[in-house]
Amino acid sequence: MSNIDSNTTMEYIEGLTERELRNMREAYALAGLRKMIRIFIKDYGMEAPTWIYLGHREDHIVIPKTYCTCKNFNIGVMTRKQLLSCKHLIVQWIAERNNRYRTLRINIDDYRKIIKEILEIGISPTIRKLLYMEKTKR
Repeated sequence: MSNIDSNTTMEYIEGLTERELRNMREAYALAGLRKMIRIFIKDYGMEAPTWIYLGHREDHIVIPKTYCTCKNFNIGVMTRKQLLSCKHLIVQWIAERNNRYRTLRINIDDYRKIIKEILEIGISPTIRKLLYMEKTKR
């Protein structure tokens, strides 16, 4: 598998059949828990190019079918080239296909802050606060 690149990962994920996806029980369960957050940036009236996986101990930035900030992606896919994808890319794919994600509408400054928190400390208190505030509005 030494020729793995972003195209290989994208082709792998897009080529997964519904049966194969259902056999990935953990990814399917995580998608069902709505762990994926789709970001919409209000300032520009556009969807952000990234999604956020909200984990228990760590959050991850996901570029659909292309990249994830998790260790499995960076080590298993990018460095060792032993895997074609990490579970977060598959969770995002399942979540998007089945509308099992949450949408968060935020300003560009909050978006930058969330990305910075995930990259620097591995988790974003800001996204949790914004999701909580969104939930209490309803």
